[in-house]
This record gives sequence, structure tokens and C-alpha cells, in this order.
Amino acid sequence: MDQITRGLRNCETLKALTRAQRLQLAENSRIQVIPHKTLVYRATDQSQHVYLLVSGQVRVAHVNDGGKQSILMLVMPGRLFGEMAICHTGPREESCEVIQDSTVVSIPVTALRGVMQENGNLSIDIITLFGARRRRIEGRLKSVLFQKHRQRLMQLLLELAEDYGTPQGNGIRIAMGLSYQELGSLIGASRETIKSILGELRNERLLSIDRSEIVITHPAFFCAERLSDAGNDFCSPTHRLQQR
Repeated sequence: MDQITRGLRNCETLKALTRAQRLQLAENSRIQVIPHKTLVYRATDQSQHVYLLVSGQVRVAHVNDGGKQSILMLVMPGRLFGEMAICHTGPREESCEVIQDSTVVSIPVTALRGVMQENGNLSIDIITLFGARRRRIEGRLKSVLFQKHRQRLMQLLLELAEDYGTPQGNGIRIAMGLSYQELGSLIGASRETIKSILGELRNERLLSIDRSEIVITHPAFFCAERLSDAGNDFCSPTHRLQQR
């Protein structure tokens, strides 16, 4: 149970839990190690748990009747996922697959709802999580509708840098291990298109690619092109990351 308690304590969204509430959730939750390419849950499964990723990496995706996958979200350690179960206990509409061997805590929805009723600050933090993820998905939809592939990919890389990047010299390193196909799935582009645009950006020295890592080598120039017609606010989180 100690590992569950530590995981709950390290989750930013659950920071408002009191010690007693954290112990209460830990007693009702379970932890498991899930290997690569295993489903945590699938579409049509009943929504009975919210999940916390302790280590590893998972992706949440929608798969249509033809088998085509659209990635909705990538989840890194310390983040909740499957949170729609809090407000919708019917069948899930998306699936979640482990893409790196992962340690996952399963939190019963009934237990989490009970704590939320007692803790208003926790409820606000979870509502904030819902809002942030909805804005991100809406932004991706607008990008697909109104932007060219190059702009879409640059926006995606800035988002990944904001969420998962680490400073490297004057740049930002994104060690996500995503394939061209997976990057394309996030923005509605083909593998070939992603490969071509990354090649262009590398030739322009806006980024470098080393195996599974992408480094945005000149974030300011990267932002300047991406935001030439969209204002400068979008880049401020990335600038904050550089200043950590």
C-alpha cells in the first residue's frame, strides 16, 4: 500500500487530498504492473475506475469500426487517466494501451467520488483537469480543420514540449519514443507527411532528431513561425519550461 500512497501523493491533480483521505483511497485501490502492448481498458468496458500512472507510458485512443486509431492523449507518470468514469459510468468510448511497461493504480470511482464530496478543493482540481483536456482536444480539432500539416505538427511538438519536455542547452528535449505513425494519428496526418515535415524542420535547424528523441533546438524561432498569425500567448508555457 505504501507504493499506492506515494503515487497518490505525487499526483498533482490529487494534491488537495488530506493524509486521511489519501490513506482511504489507497486502502480501496490496487496497483499492478502492466506490460507493453497490453490494454488497461477497452471501449465498451464499464467505467468503474479512474487510473493513476505511477511509471511507464500509456496512450488513450479511439478506434473506429474500420480499425483506424486516433490517439486522443498520451499519459506520463503522475497523471490521471480514464477520468470520464467520474461523471459517466456507462461503457467507455475509448481504449487505453500501455506503450511502455507501466505501473498503474486503479482507483474505484465510488471511493473517489466519496472523497470529492468531502473535499471541495479536490473537486476543483479534477474539474480543472477536465477543462484542460477538453481545451487540448478542441485545439487539435481546430488545428485539423484550419491549419496546414506543418502548423499542426509544430503545435503538437510545442504541446509535447510543454507537457513532457526537459531543457537541453538552449532547446527542449522531448523523449516520447513516438513513431511517425503515432505523431500523425495525433494530428490527422499520414506517416509520410510527418516524416517529410520533420525532415524540413531538421534541415532548417529548428529541431534535431536522435533515435526516439526530438529536440526543439531554437524554441523562439519555432514559436515565431508557428504563431505568426495566432498571437504569442501559446508559447509562454514553453518559455516557462526553459526557465525552470
